[in-house]
This record gives sequence, structure tokens and C-alpha cells, in this order.
Amino acid sequence: MSELVGAIQNTLNADLLRLRTIGQNLANLETPGYKSDKLISQPFTRVISSELEGADKLVIAKDFSQGAIKPTDNYWDLAIEGEGYFVGEKDGVTQYTRSGQLTMTSDGKLALPSGAYLLGKAGPIQLNSDQFEVRSDGTVISDGHSIDRLKIVTFSDQDSLRSIGAATFVAEGELRPTDSDGVQILQSFVEVSNVNTMDEIVSMMELTQHYRMTHNVLKAYESSISTSISTLGKF
Repeated sequence: MSELVGAIQNTLNADLLRLRTIGQNLANLETPGYKSDKLISQPFTRVISSELEGADKLVIAKDFSQGAIKPTDNYWDLAIEGEGYFVGEKDGVTQYTRSGQLTMTSDGKLALPSGAYLLGKAGPIQLNSDQFEVRSDGTVISDGHSIDRLKIVTFSDQDSLRSIGAATFVAEGELRPTDSDGVQILQSFVEVSNVNTMDEIVSMMELTQHYRMTHNVLKAYESSISTSISTLGKF
């Protein structure tokens, strides 16, 4: 019967992990370029079963689908229409993101929300002034002169990217980017989070109810064991 208790506890832990994942998604609802977390599980073994060892094996994966693109009327905002990432460099680490809310550093370079320098084909993009234009092919114009073209890349296996927060990723191991073709850069637009608010809220309500019911099962089981022990003690 200890296996049964373990299975119920595993189910409770899995529900808590799902709830934390939903909470993380809802907390980033307003984060531009954020990619929602999804929990992928193997089929659950029924709690009351002789094959309990296969239950509750969960893996967190990212949903890399494109979020909606919305206008901002702010020329510092960029969005990618199509498959690809902006590339940044910070402290010697290459970063990748779909969030194009740019700023200008004290030395006149374009920077991503993480503070990383935004990279073009020739390296960090140095502006001639705080007025600039980005054309649909990624060409950056400053003071009427073409100064660089944005470096936009993609990956054959996005699932291997590691999130470092703020809708930003790094590539690890043997994962290498390739230039992304056929994308359009939209200035004065942002890609919003791809979190589906209604789906997340419905899932949270279902999980809360499921957690409560499973917890009640555990309490009832522990109560029955306690009663049995008490009864046996009378003989």
C-alpha cells in the first residue's frame, strides 16, 4: 500500500508543477516575445494499479509559436514576421530573442531588453544619432546612411535552446544558428507573448480541483490506516 501513497503523492507533486508552470506563463503575459512553457507527460498510470512505477514523468518544453504582432507607434520597437531571432552579445555570451524593444547604450549602440548589444552582419550596431530606420529586410538607416543589416538567425532544433529569462535564450552544446531567410522586420511593432490567457485560466481551475480531490483521497486513505491500526490495538 506504500506504493499507492507514493503514486498519490507523485500526482500531487505533478499538479503543483503544472500550477507553477501556469503561474509562470500568466506572470509573463505582458512580456514581449515570451514563449509559454508547456508540460509534456507520459500517460499517467492509474493511481489504483499494480503498475505504478510509470506514473508522473513530466518534461517542461517551450511553445515557440509566434505571438500576435501589434503596433506601438514607437520606432524603437521591432518585430520579426516569420521564423527567426534577433541576436545580441553581452559579456561574451551570444543571446537570441524575439523581443525587439530596443534602447541605445551610452556609447551609441542599439541594445536588446536584456542589455545585450544588438548585432548586425558586421557586429554591434553603432548609430550616428538617436533617429534611425529599419527596413523590412533588416537594413538599418541612420542619418540617411545604411550602416548595417540586422543579423536574424534560426535553429533546426529550437527545443534545445535554453531560456535565461526575459524571453531570451542561449544555444548550448552543438546547437548552431543559421541565417534566417524570408523574414520581415517590422518597425514600430512588437510581438506579444504567445500565452493564451483563457486556456491557462481554465487549466488552473481544472488543476486546482484535481489537486483538491487527490489530496482528499490521500487524507481518506491515511485516515483509514489510522482507524485500522487503532482497531487492531484493541485486540
